Amino acid sequence: YQEKYQNFPHFHDLLSTAFERVSLRSTRKLTILDIGSGAGNTVIPLLQLCPKSLVIATDLSKELLAILKKTLAEHGQEDRCALLQLNVEELDFHPSSFDLVIGGAILHHLFSPEGTIEGCARILKNGGYAIFFEPFELGYMILRIAYTAILNDPRSQWLPSDVAKFLQDMIQAWSYMKGRDKSSPPYLQIDDKWLFVPRYFEELAEQHGFSSCIIYPVRPPERQFELQTLNDLRLVTGRGQEALPEWAWTMIRECDLCFSDELKSDLIIVGCVILQRPNRFVTGAVKRLLHK
Repeated sequence: YQEKYQNFPHFHDLLSTAFERVSLRSTRKLTILDIGSGAGNTVIPLLQLCPKSLVIATDLSKELLAILKKTLAEHGQEDRCALLQLNVEELDFHPSSFDLVIGGAILHHLFSPEGTIEGCARILKNGGYAIFFEPFELGYMILRIAYTAILNDPRSQWLPSDVAKFLQDMIQAWSYMKGRDKSSPPYLQIDDKWLFVPRYFEELAEQHGFSSCIIYPVRPPERQFELQTLNDLRLVTGRGQEALPEWAWTMIRECDLCFSDELKSDLIIVGCVILQRPNRFVTGAVKRLLHK
């Protein structure tokens, strides 16, 4: 798991961009909860980006927490990070305990992500942020159409067997992940359960009293379909650009080329979701000024 998924530079870039989006001053002392920490993909970058902060790293897996403990020691950061075994659907902390909650690719594994969002609303301080990186339905369904076209092309008979299986498995997996109803028995055996739509987070933000909900794609819009395919190919098959012939890459690149620049920003494959709790002190001060 660690060898396959660990990518500190990637998540360092994702977090840096998210912080810039909301002008978060990471140099001040923050209390941060990292949920679904795994082997530390977001934890190590958080400790680097927020040098004065305390991070509580959580996961349901004791084995992954043991790996993370070793990684923290290797980076000399064990004194600034507490480890906690935790079910992220049950955020049992005192209200207003954290300045920041981070979840790197965790919500789509859960049966009830809304429970985690509700928990974040309760445990965040006024003005605090919850930041998540998650897959979205629209972008993946466009890729699904492209992959189906590749498999239906007569030239697909020459694809390597593992690459053809990769395309077939992705199409099937995304079919299960779309929609909100996760009550049927197959979901008990499926790890990746959700492809989200922006409205899902916008509704939860309003329902649980967040003051803002920002959603944007994490990959460059001009090449995000090509880059996502390349990333998934490497994770699943261990292959790179050579895994697909040029005619297949041309089909995938067409997904990046056929939309306007304005629309591309809404075609999210993997997106960052930033929810902010209301800053009640500032709100109160503004109201007093307006009253005067």
